[in-house]
Amino acid sequence: MFFKLKKKEKKKEKSQFRGDSGFTYSLGYVDTDAYLFLGKGRMVRAIFDITFAYGTHNPDSIGWVTKLIPSEYIKSGQIVIVQRQKGVDKSTENKIFEKTLASSMATIENSKESDFREKSKNSTRITDLTLAAELAKNNAIIDSDLMLIVKANSTKKVEKVIHELKLNYKSSNIDGVTIVRRTGEQLKSLETLLTTVHGDIYHNTDMKEVAAGRLLLPSAGFADKYGVSIGKDTHSYISNNPAVVDFSTIKNAIIYVGDNRPFVSIGGYEGGSFMQNGGTALSHVIADGQYLNGGRTHHIVLTPNGYHAEDSLIFDMAKESINPLEVFGTPDTVVQDTNANIDKVTTMLLMAADAENNAYIKSNLKKQLIEWITYRAKGTGIYTDDPEHNPIKAQRILATDNHENYPVPADFLLSMNTNKAAAANSSAAESRDAKLMYDTMSTLVSTYPMVFDKTTTLPNVFKADNRNIYYDLSNLGEDTKLIAIVFLNIIAYVTHRALPGETICIDGIDEIELPVETLGAYRKRMNSKGINLISVFNHLERKVNPVSYESFVGRLNQQDMVVLGGLTENDEKIFSKAWQQTLPTVVAGPLKSGNNGIFYFYRKRDRIGALVDTHLIL
Repeated sequence: MFFKLKKKEKKKEKSQFRGDSGFTYSLGYVDTDAYLFLGKGRMVRAIFDITFAYGTHNPDSIGWVTKLIPSEYIKSGQIVIVQRQKGVDKSTENKIFEKTLASSMATIENSKESDFREKSKNSTRITDLTLAAELAKNNAIIDSDLMLIVKANSTKKVEKVIHELKLNYKSSNIDGVTIVRRTGEQLKSLETLLTTVHGDIYHNTDMKEVAAGRLLLPSAGFADKYGVSIGKDTHSYISNNPAVVDFSTIKNAIIYVGDNRPFVSIGGYEGGSFMQNGGTALSHVIADGQYLNGGRTHHIVLTPNGYHAEDSLIFDMAKESINPLEVFGTPDTVVQDTNANIDKVTTMLLMAADAENNAYIKSNLKKQLIEWITYRAKGTGIYTDDPEHNPIKAQRILATDNHENYPVPADFLLSMNTNKAAAANSSAAESRDAKLMYDTMSTLVSTYPMVFDKTTTLPNVFKADNRNIYYDLSNLGEDTKLIAIVFLNIIAYVTHRALPGETICIDGIDEIELPVETLGAYRKRMNSKGINLISVFNHLERKVNPVSYESFVGRLNQQDMVVLGGLTENDEKIFSKAWQQTLPTVVAGPLKSGNNGIFYFYRKRDRIGALVDTHLIL
């Protein structure tokens, strides 16, 4: 039996219902893309229009749109604000100039609005249209819009982000902001993000000069993801925009305070004041960047301040002593370490005795010191004249834990007395000079016994939690010679004790009067060990400054960070030359004005600089 199959009739396709965006089905279903699920982990995104109620920002300052960047942290997700601007085509521009402007003005003028607020707005609209007509003589028309992209882990968190954002705008008194979801067009909006600008009655169409005033211009200063707030960026278009800096990559820095005072709080944001000798606060904030990396900081303090960080070990160098004759070095570098130490001790003695210009003392002191150390110290000498072939004896000069067994400079006087007696049989001039040298050295030993007649009192081992070691010279008084020779002794000690990767911070290096050449050996030691250096210059126009001391502290253009406070005209010239870049006028002006709290921070790796109204938290 055969059955005739009935041929199926092809159904006619019904035309799809096409209405406003989001309405795509004939039965009236709403096909929305309220959220986009994109990327790894299916992160949720949503795209919104940002518009403003007319008159709420008229007038306002240039860059006022930057207020949209929230001043508080958004907890539930991330936001991206996109601004687009594009000139309209010629035909549209002609239509606006020829018809729309005149028609809009006539409509408003003929309006019989009774509401006072609307009357006020209409008056403003007429003013704006009149201005647009005037600008139209030499101006182009710009279409612009603002879009908000929200990214979060869930749809619920997307809505929380919008809620947080609205609360932020409300608390910051930012009026007239409307956030409108681009329902049904989100994917298309994302795809055309960099190519299309909306040109309709819901978005902005302005003359070029007006549109320029609405550009999104955030600060080009510091906004590091992982960092600490150091105050407010004075050139930011965002009100009270914090300067947030990550100092973890800063190894070497120069801080030129220039008699300025940063604003400092201790333990939190509450309270605070402009800190005298505030270079201490600046250096601590920078050095703390190494704290989480496990790095210890050795602070050589030359200016009185009184602040000490937690996990500290503090040495008052008016009460402690480091024996200058002890050679803090290693068996592998014993020759270099010994030569540097003999130069150091000779310099210390000459400076303390004011004998740098006495030819006899200068030529004989070092010679006698070497002979005494090699052949007579502790009876038979503690060094050798042939360290290459007699390394064991050469290493006797190196410091050990038994500081009491080490000779001190005062012991050298006995040898000098012997030389004085021997010189009595020489010429009258040589006998006189030998006596002068002995009497001079004898006087300085009695004047500075804590420097020249004491063994080392500092501990041999630092504990793991001693993360900040302070060598405080600020209590040594006003004797600049004493401060200089103690500093020289300490820098020799600290560059030995500091481990590779640790930081030495010299607070008030411009307080010393010391030829920079005497520090060359310790700069080389720091370089070879990879020790970081933060140098703080507190005062204006000192002989010791970042340029005169660049062979020790490093050139300005080699620093990971430079911080500038007060400046003089001369400072600006010599620093710009050494730095190989000119300070912008908007930076140099405020610094030369000497306003307390204002400092310029410059970071080399990304060439970011910012003038900051400081608020440092210690």
